[in-house]
Amino acid sequence: MAYFPTGTVTYATLPSPRSVVAGDIYLTIDAGEVWSDGSQWNVIAGTFPVSTFSLLPLIPNLPTGVIASTSDLGLCVFNGASWLAVANTSSVIQVFNVSGIWTKPPGSPKIITSMVIGGGGGGGSGPLIASIGAESGGGGGGGGAYNTQTAPASDYGPTVTVTVGAAGIGGAAVSSNGNGNPGTAGGNSSFGNTKAFGGGGGAAGQSGATNSGGGGGGTFFSAGGNGSGSSAGGAGALGVGGGSGASPANTVVFSAGGGGGGGLNSGAGPMGSVGLLGGPGGGAGGGVSATLAFVGGAGNVNLWSNVAPAAGAINGAGGNGVASNSWAPGTSAGGGGSSITTNGGAGGIGINGSAGGGGGAAVGAFSSGAGGNGGVGLVVVITHY
Repeated sequence: MAYFPTGTVTYATLPSPRSVVAGDIYLTIDAGEVWSDGSQWNVIAGTFPVSTFSLLPLIPNLPTGVIASTSDLGLCVFNGASWLAVANTSSVIQVFNVSGIWTKPPGSPKIITSMVIGGGGGGGSGPLIASIGAESGGGGGGGGAYNTQTAPASDYGPTVTVTVGAAGIGGAAVSSNGNGNPGTAGGNSSFGNTKAFGGGGGAAGQSGATNSGGGGGGTFFSAGGNGSGSSAGGAGALGVGGGSGASPANTVVFSAGGGGGGGLNSGAGPMGSVGLLGGPGGGAGGGVSATLAFVGGAGNVNLWSNVAPAAGAINGAGGNGVASNSWAPGTSAGGGGSSITTNGGAGGIGINGSAGGGGGAAVGAFSSGAGGNGGVGLVVVITHY
């Protein structure tokens, strides 16, 4: 299997699927990632299990033939211009928030669609110093990846193991002078052989003139790395890493999670990066300069949810991630603001695979801001009749 990430072809100009190795993946300009099964091209990011027909997305240049599942009209297909309900179909949608066993529904199902989301990384907590000076806030966590597969129901046995990735845990606040605590990585999710890896944890805020690193975003190939000190967490294969004292680049790979913002020494917390269909990266906590406290970094968005949680104000907590529905990756959390007069602001909490925010720095006889937990992963299985 090979991956062709240049993004210079459209869905219509892909080579014949019979001329490439089965399993090869191309990144297209208009349809995102597609893979060859040896006889046809399949749109990796093109299955949209949603609650109602009215919520089906009209992404520009969505290719003809993409499948969607709705609770009110059953199986639907995109005809190149609009969504159409397929006559005489129904669907059973099962959402797994914890690991377990999927049992194939009774009857004669035709198609099984699975959507898998890795856990979001936790944000690092802010540092604490005795008297006002340079500090960086905790790094934001990396977002969990998204993966989907549609296959004939006959490909599956009566049961399939479901693994739901755990949320990355935010770093605990500190009340003695020194660096903060790092966040932990989100867990990996899977439905059989369909996998989505978790995002990395954000680095601890640094009690000196040093930036902190954000967690790397997960992909369906590998997990995002943890931030450590001023070093940003590396990306999962073909994804994006975290920032170091800055916002990371936005991913161009539809399924990848976003990287976490890296805490900026003596400055406001940078925001994490966008996740297209995966979980976005969390915002970093605010740092402290020789004279000032700063706000945290805002959360970020994806194609499922487009309202970013607010950054933590000075002395304030970052906003929590928001999900547009129960089955899709949410927006990432904002970083907490720093303080020179009270406790640092806590990082916000991610949801459905999005990342937690970093905690804000603090000074004197107070506590730093805790890092926010990432969002638990998710597995959705849709059985079409």
